[in-house]
Amino acid sequence: MQQAQAEAQRLMSEGTEVNQGEYRRLQREIVTTQEQLRGYENELANIASNLGVIGDQISGFGNKVTGVGKSIMPVSAAVAGLGAAAVKITADFDSSMSQVQATMGITKDAMSEVNDQTVNTMDTLSDLAKEMGTETAFSASECADALNYLALAGYDTQQMCDTLQTVLNLAAAGGIDLASASDMVTDAMSALGMEVSDANKMVDQMAKTSSETNTSVAQLGEAILTIGSTAKKMKGGTAELNTALGILANSGTKGAEGGTKLRNIIKSLQSPTDKASECLKKLGVNAYDGSGKMRSLNKIFQNLNASMKEMTDEQKDNIINTIFNSRDASAALDLMASAGEKWNELEQAITDCSGAAQQMADTQ
Repeated sequence: MQQAQAEAQRLMSEGTEVNQGEYRRLQREIVTTQEQLRGYENELANIASNLGVIGDQISGFGNKVTGVGKSIMPVSAAVAGLGAAAVKITADFDSSMSQVQATMGITKDAMSEVNDQTVNTMDTLSDLAKEMGTETAFSASECADALNYLALAGYDTQQMCDTLQTVLNLAAAGGIDLASASDMVTDAMSALGMEVSDANKMVDQMAKTSSETNTSVAQLGEAILTIGSTAKKMKGGTAELNTALGILANSGTKGAEGGTKLRNIIKSLQSPTDKASECLKKLGVNAYDGSGKMRSLNKIFQNLNASMKEMTDEQKDNIINTIFNSRDASAALDLMASAGEKWNELEQAITDCSGAAQQMADTQ
C-alpha cells in the first residue's frame, strides 16, 4: 500500500490526474494497517519477552533431562537385561514343565484328582512349582525339575503335590542337588516299604541325625540306599536305622561304607551261619522275639555286652568275629559300645524330630 501511495504521488507530481477519493481511501488503509502492525509488534514483543524466560527454563530442563538420561542409561540397560533374563527364565520354566508333561505321558488338558478335587494336572503342577519357587531356596524352574524326578519315579499328581516340598527340604537341608534328593526320598521309601505320607518323617529323621552325629544328609542317604530292603524288619523302623548309622558315623564309618556294614550286621543276625547260630545260643542271645519278629539292635547288643562281660578281649574278639565276619567286626563293636542309655538317648532325639528338615531348609 505504501508502494501504491508513492506511485500515486509520483503521478500527481507529473500532472497526471489521480482519483482523489481512491487516494484518500488508500491513505486511511495505510494508517489503519500501520496501527494494526504496531499492535502486532507490541504483542510480538511481549511474546518474545515471555519466550525468553520460557526458553531459559526449557534450556535448563533440557540440560537436566540430558543429565537424567545419562544417569538412566545404565539403569535402562539393566532393565533391558532383566527383561531378557525374565524371558529366558520363563522359557526355562516352560521347558522344565514340558518335560514333566512328557515324563508323565499326558496332554495339557489332562485332569487329576488332588485333595478330592478334579483339577487340570499341568496347571496344578505349574502353580505348585511357582509357589515353591517363592517359598524355598530353589527357583520355579528347579522345582519343576524336581517334579520331573518324582514323575520319573512313577509318582502321580497327588503324590507329587504331597512330596515336592519334602524333596526340596531335604535338598536344602543337606546341601545336595535335587536329583539326588529326589532319588533318596523315592528310592529309600520304596526300599523301606514306606508310604508317601511317611516321607516327611523320614526326611526329618535324616536331618536330625545329621545334626546330632558326625554325618551329613547326603552320607545318610547313601547309607540308607545301600541297606535297602534289609532295614525293613528293623524293630525301631527308620529311627533305629538312622540311630545305628549315626553311631557308625561317629566312629568314622559313613556313607555307603556305613550302609554296607550295617546291612551285613543285620543279615548276620537274621541269617547266622551254623557257627554263629551256635555261638549266639551259648550266649543266650536271640535276634528274634517270641512272636518271630526281630528285636531292636540296641537290645541285641546290650545282651551281647552282658553275656561277654567277664570275658577277656581275646575271647570277645573271637566271638564277634564268629557272629559277624571279620570285615564287619569293628563296626559291630562300635554299635556294642554305644548300646544302652547312649543309644536310647540318640534314638529318642531322632524320634522327636518333627520339623527338623523344614527348620534347616528355612535357614538355607
